[in-house]
Amino acid sequence: MAIDGKALRGIHGDQLPGVHLVAAYAHRAGIVVVQQAVGEKRNELDAVSGLLGQLDLAGLVITGDAQFTQREVRQQVVADRGHYFFAVKGNQPTLLQDIMAIWDGEPEAPQVVQIDQHGDRIERRRLWTSDLLVGYSDWPHLAQVCRLERIVRRKRSTRRELAYAVTSLSPAASSQRLIALWRGHWGIENRVHWVRDVTFDEDRSQVRTGSAPQIMAVLRNRTISVIRLAGETNPPMADRRPAPLRRQPITSSDLDRCSRQITERPWTLMCYRFTL
Repeated sequence: MAIDGKALRGIHGDQLPGVHLVAAYAHRAGIVVVQQAVGEKRNELDAVSGLLGQLDLAGLVITGDAQFTQREVRQQVVADRGHYFFAVKGNQPTLLQDIMAIWDGEPEAPQVVQIDQHGDRIERRRLWTSDLLVGYSDWPHLAQVCRLERIVRRKRSTRRELAYAVTSLSPAASSQRLIALWRGHWGIENRVHWVRDVTFDEDRSQVRTGSAPQIMAVLRNRTISVIRLAGETNPPMADRRPAPLRRQPITSSDLDRCSRQITERPWTLMCYRFTL
C-alpha cells in the first residue's frame, strides 16, 4: 500500500488557492483505496495519521517517499500490525549518513540485479540490503536498510541514480520482494496520477467550489478503479481506442464482476470513500 500526495494544479484564485490530496494506493490492484484533502503540501504529513487510521494495516506493507520517513508514522504502522518501507533522503541526515556508510567504497555483489529494455532505453537496477544498523540506530522497528542503484542508458546518454530506504521487514523477506515494493510504490504516480493528469486532464480542471475538486478527484479514481477491475490494464488506451478496436465496452456484467470482487475483497470498497 503506497501513500503519496498530489496537488490539483489547475485550481487558482482567492476562493480556493490550492488543493492537495493524500491517498493510499494498492500496489497490486492498481486502485486508490482512500483519499484525504489537506490544506497545503506541507500539511501532508499531518494528514497521514488520519489516512492510515482508516485502514486495516494488519499484514500490509506501507510504502512512502522520504517526507513520510518520520518516527511517528513508523510507530503507527507497526502498532497497527503493519510493516513499512520508506525512502531515506536528506530530511533525515543522520539516518542517511549511517546507511551510506555501510556501502562506503566499492560494495560487494548485490542481492538482486534486474535489466529491462523498452525500445532504445535500457535500465539496470541493483539492490543491496543490510541489517547492520539493527541495534545501532534508534529508528523505530528498523530491521533492514537498502541501497538501490539505477543506471539508465538511452542512445548516447547514461544516467546513474542512487537511492536508500529503510524497512521493518526482517531479513527473511526476500530481496526480490523488497525491490518489487520499491518499484511498486511509484505505481501511484504512473498508474493513477499520470492517468488523472493526462487522460482526464485534471491539471487543467478549473473546478474550485467548496469540496468539488476533491469529489471530482474521487470520481476520477473511481473510474480508473472500475476500468482496472473490469480487466483493462491500460486505462489511457482503453479510453482512446476507436470503439470497434476496444476489447469490449464496460457493461453491466463488468460492473457485476467488479461487485463480486469487492464482495470477495471488501477493502476495495474503500476506493469510494473520501474525507471532506
